[in-house]
Order: sequence, then structure tokens, then C-alpha cells
Amino acid sequence: MIDKTVLNDLKQLLGNDFTLLIDAFFGDAEPIMVSLNDMLVMDCDSVAQVSHSLKSISQNVGAISLSMMAAQLEQEARNGDVPDFEFKIQELSAMYQQVKNELKSMMADL
Repeated sequence: MIDKTVLNDLKQLLGNDFTLLIDAFFGDAEPIMVSLNDMLVMDCDSVAQVSHSLKSISQNVGAISLSMMAAQLEQEARNGDVPDFEFKIQELSAMYQQVKNELKSMMADL
């Protein structure tokens, strides 16, 4: 789920500020996930925009699988068609929950 090498490098680089990065990830990711889950009708521009944001912030904390899923959703939205949109949002939400749980667990160990 999480590339621990990325997180360990960030811990060394940021020191005590590492927790601020993780808190910022949660602060940014939560509203993105709410936006995606609340979309009753797919708006490709909005999906592309929030997917791009999720892709970037996920990469920042080593959540490569989540980032790749968001990148695929972004690309499909930019192309104007997201097949199985609701299913993909459910998958993305499940992956986010796994990432969130893993990051919280890692933070508890600090």
C-alpha cells in the first residue's frame, strides 16, 4: 500500500515536521474523497481535477497504488469517458481507507 522507503526518506528529511506532512495529506485527501463520493452525475472536468490532486498528494506520502488509481481516473476523465465510474470510485475509496489505516498505524509507531 505504502512505499515505506519514501516515508522513511521523508522522516529523515523532515524530522519532527514529518507528522505535519501526514496531517496535510489527510486534510487534503478527505475532502477530495468526499467530493468524488458525492458526485451523483459524473462531471469529467471535476473528476479530472480532484483525481489529479489525489494523485499528487498520494505520491507525496508513498501511496503509489492510490496515486496510480487516481492517475488512471484522471486520464479517463480527461478523455471524456470513465467506464464503470461508480465502481472505480468505490475501489478508490477502499484503497484510500487502506492507505489511511496504514498511515495512521505507522504514525502510532513513531
